[in-house]
Amino acid sequence: MTDDDPLYSALLYFVFIGSIAIYFWGIWAIPTLSHNEARRMIVVQEMISNHNWLIPTLNGQPYLAKPPLFYWLAALFGLLFHTTDEWVMRLPSALSAFAVTWFLFIRVKEYLNPWVALFTALALITSSDFTMFARRAEIEMLLAACCAISLILYLDYLKNQYDSKYLYLSYFFLALAFLTKGPVALLFFVPPIVVFGLLQKDRKAMKGLVSVRGWAIFAVVALPWYGYAFFNLETRMEKVVSKDIISKALSQEHKDPFYDYILVLIGAFAPWIIALCFRTGKVCQYIYGRYETAYLASGFLVPLTIMSFIATKHPKYILPLIPCGAVVVGIWLAELTAYLRIQQPAKYHFRVMSVVGAVVVGFFLYYSLVEAQIYEYRYEALHPLVAKLKTYGEDNRVYLYKDLNYRVVYYYGEPIPVVQKAKLHDMIEDGESFLLIVESSSRGDLTGERMCVVAEYKPFLKRDRSVRILASNSLCPPS
Repeated sequence: MTDDDPLYSALLYFVFIGSIAIYFWGIWAIPTLSHNEARRMIVVQEMISNHNWLIPTLNGQPYLAKPPLFYWLAALFGLLFHTTDEWVMRLPSALSAFAVTWFLFIRVKEYLNPWVALFTALALITSSDFTMFARRAEIEMLLAACCAISLILYLDYLKNQYDSKYLYLSYFFLALAFLTKGPVALLFFVPPIVVFGLLQKDRKAMKGLVSVRGWAIFAVVALPWYGYAFFNLETRMEKVVSKDIISKALSQEHKDPFYDYILVLIGAFAPWIIALCFRTGKVCQYIYGRYETAYLASGFLVPLTIMSFIATKHPKYILPLIPCGAVVVGIWLAELTAYLRIQQPAKYHFRVMSVVGAVVVGFFLYYSLVEAQIYEYRYEALHPLVAKLKTYGEDNRVYLYKDLNYRVVYYYGEPIPVVQKAKLHDMIEDGESFLLIVESSSRGDLTGERMCVVAEYKPFLKRDRSVRILASNSLCPPS
């Protein structure tokens, strides 16, 4: 099969338009869906308002749990468009997904064939996990794009007689990945190349990994911020390493099953994953026997194996290996399509176009029409809640009771202090004027306190939860 096939041209056009629609359409129409997304948005809000570009803050406190590249990009868009609305905060993710999809398409088309490239792009724009994070203001999609592009550029270096520009660009994007989520980025770069070199008995694959200039570029781009943060807030950096890296990797208390990520990938690539049952042995021999496919398969399987040994598992942790996984799926789909072309030539065009069209349109309709309705309970109370708080003016302090709710803070637009029961009791006794946001899970703690209910909203973030705005005695209406 070649790219001059009318079906190929039609599918390529359809997949390209579908990628724009699925990644971008409606990112402005649905409020924050998770506390992680709201947390990223708050950091960007405060970065812009405080003009503190080096030490991110969350609700007014230094926040170093993640490096700042995503925040810098989102803040840049915020300054460009003069807003920190949801769609602006989600642009880095959507643009990252679009960029890696079509960069991968170009390279796979060059190194393999046009049909594998087309089906690789199709597998990405119809991957449930990949598209979900493409539409959210979280760091995972930016990390996935930087890791995948870095790995592909290293293949360019290997295939182009050691052209140094590809090697240095590879290390540059690896540094960007490091600035996105830290040392975990190295896991999606170094081990796949090492394993590939060993299995293929190819010394040239190892040569670039000891490049002094390459690692110097990495150090110049990636490490200055870490040095600045470490020397300014050393103890906090140590806590981040202990909590976010060591405890998640080695914890035995909450160890997830080894096979969890296999189940995640089955769901992520449904329905195309079924194609892996077609001529499995033949396709596996093809993948292992060809230089480029063996390299890309290593970029998928090696990180997957390593991540499966880590105690704490989450679907977003393996997002950086999804692009290489899409290539593997694309190879199988191309093989299956070639078979159908020979066996069922009369119905071939109609069936392929129908299946691809149904899946792509289904994803678009889900994100444009269905998602907002399904998850309405997660956000429907946020805007009325914040609007009610604003009616009391800026002179009256607002507090959160016991826990920090990122989504409320984001829509409120400024830090909201968290108060515990003892401090709250003292504030009431001292006659302070304030408003208190209390979720239903903590409401029993306040029995007997001299406060009145100003408003109540249900559901709040979950179907069975509600939230109340309580006011101190001085703000209560006379009764």
